[in-house]
Amino acid sequence: MVRLLRTFMLPETTQIRTTQSDPAILDLMKKENSWVVVNEEGERFTRYEAFLQVVKNSPLFSFLYRFFACTPVQYLGTRLYIWVSHHRSFMGKMSQFLILLPSKRPVMTFKVASFTIGTFICVTLVMWNLTTIKKFHFRAPFFSQVTRWLHLYQEWNMFSPHPKTDTVWLEIPIELEDGSEWELLTQSQDIYSIKNMDFVKSIPSEHWRKFYLNITDRLDYGRYYASYLCRKWNNLHEGFVPNKKIKEDGDQCF
Repeated sequence: MVRLLRTFMLPETTQIRTTQSDPAILDLMKKENSWVVVNEEGERFTRYEAFLQVVKNSPLFSFLYRFFACTPVQYLGTRLYIWVSHHRSFMGKMSQFLILLPSKRPVMTFKVASFTIGTFICVTLVMWNLTTIKKFHFRAPFFSQVTRWLHLYQEWNMFSPHPKTDTVWLEIPIELEDGSEWELLTQSQDIYSIKNMDFVKSIPSEHWRKFYLNITDRLDYGRYYASYLCRKWNNLHEGFVPNKKIKEDGDQCF
């Protein structure tokens, strides 16, 4: 139990000593039938109060001190400790399977396999991220495919050599059959103007912002998207308002 407390609750600087090394501590242990905890000020604690001191000075569980120190929990904890202290032989039989075994000799096959897999994953991540830095013009199709399979394709160029500074502003001007001009994304007649925030406000989410950003690298995406917006506009206005369809002239509608 002491080793479990040392591993999970006590700081590395905590000393664990046998009671026989200090006659005063040994007498106190026999008197209280309990373990003994001594803090930095030399104060001695036994039974449940000793457990509270361990929790209070634990790097991980000190936030639970107030809970364990409240009167109802402290009363139950004290009663439980007294019961355990009077039934040590029974508790020993119940916990006899918790024997601390010495570390086994590592299996070389597993050791080599884990090292190889770890090295392969590290190399894969490095190779993949080198391909994302555009100025290097580096290509590694195999490692790129592996990262796709494992869903490890996070990009360094998000921050390297500096955070992305690119932005996007899209406008899709159209001319209707009645001769009026509109901007298709914002459905505004303010053509070729960047004086307002209509386009920014029209972006519904981060995924759409990313899509608009990708259009700047893939013009074919832009043409497909513009075609969709044209069809949507015409389907919405067909049969209701005359001469409000997009004029089919050259590249006006795809």
